[in-house]
Amino acid sequence: MKKKTTASKLLLFFFIFLLLVIISGIIGYQWLLYQLSPVNQGPISFEISQSSSLPTITKLIKDQGYVRNDKVLALYLRYKQADRDIKAGEYSIESYTSLEDLVKILTTGQEKLFTFTIPEGFTIKQIARKLSQEGLVEEQVFLDLAMHPPDEFTLGLLDDFPEGATLEGFLFPETYSLARPDAYRIIEMMTQQFKKVFSLAMLQDTAKLGLSPYEIVILASIVEKEAQSADEFPQVASVFYNRLRDGWRLEACSTVEYVIEKEAYVLSLQELEIDSPYNTYRVDGLPAGPIANPGARALNAAINPAHTPYFFFVAKGDGTHAFSKTLEEHNRNVSKYLP
Repeated sequence: MKKKTTASKLLLFFFIFLLLVIISGIIGYQWLLYQLSPVNQGPISFEISQSSSLPTITKLIKDQGYVRNDKVLALYLRYKQADRDIKAGEYSIESYTSLEDLVKILTTGQEKLFTFTIPEGFTIKQIARKLSQEGLVEEQVFLDLAMHPPDEFTLGLLDDFPEGATLEGFLFPETYSLARPDAYRIIEMMTQQFKKVFSLAMLQDTAKLGLSPYEIVILASIVEKEAQSADEFPQVASVFYNRLRDGWRLEACSTVEYVIEKEAYVLSLQELEIDSPYNTYRVDGLPAGPIANPGARALNAAINPAHTPYFFFVAKGDGTHAFSKTLEEHNRNVSKYLP
């Protein structure tokens, strides 16, 4: 009887011990999961250098809120045999996914991409200022490169690209993504994109218009600044072609705004008389160069203008224009739509 009691006690002790082990395991496992859980569910970014140690890397990730305990993360990476395969680079993770995904990202390598958008019609100065404000370039460095471009930027840009010209008109407006951006790489990307858009087919179409490719870009830049509604780009281009054909001055307010470096709903008579090769109220034909960086719509409109009888247009204040054939009709529109 005594032996049975002892055996029962041993069996009970074993089950209690086993239960404690299981409970401890569950608690330990839950503790590990908690230590490896995120504090921050949002985007994180960090940089790993070639010399970064595992503790340094895991602390970077912990400090970003991806896990709660960097030492446990280091153990996890060693357990997954990933600690020696972590790649150097700039990392950007949009949101928390899983530890498995983190391991894959770290061992595959990732460079953080900087995304920026250049609106249609921005000038070189506006682009430089925007990129500087976003922390991507030094404004003056960008300006120096774009205003005095080295040969590699202009090579193959246009056959008639004038010697000493700036890149105004050739920094194609688009959304770009770039790892480790600097002024040189950004300008290179933008000029390459211009070449893609201003294709060989476009260049061949310019011959029938009586303008050189460079002159087409000048005209497109004016259309970009003057047109607002997408449907009106070809009509606005037609007005300038009609004026060029009949020997009229373009009288485009946007060319004066380029000189005074500000946009104005109504320009003063003094501003319209500014002496500048860009002021189309005073110079015949096209201005000295592009006044902005046109997008695809403006380039297409400059190559494929509408066929209209119009010589004038005035902004109606709602994003569209009132077009007219005669000065008398235009003056009526001016009285109607301008303050």
